[in-house]
Amino acid sequence: MSTAIMSLSTALLTGKITAVVPIVAASLIFSMLLSILIFKRECLTSSVVLAVFMVVPSVIFIALNRQTSANPLA
Repeated sequence: MSTAIMSLSTALLTGKITAVVPIVAASLIFSMLLSILIFKRECLTSSVVLAVFMVVPSVIFIALNRQTSANPLA
């Protein structure tokens, strides 16, 4: 747990918040998928599926845009 907190703190200190926060928010999707596949406790509803289809492309877009855009503050 402490490694995750240190990694998050480092990412927030060194990266842009607009890039770090969506990626951190996507961790909930991975937790849900693990819960479905391994523990069989989570049930998928239409609102959950819609949220996943909104969050995942957004995170991918932000990550790709972050790599290709120049940093104007540097």
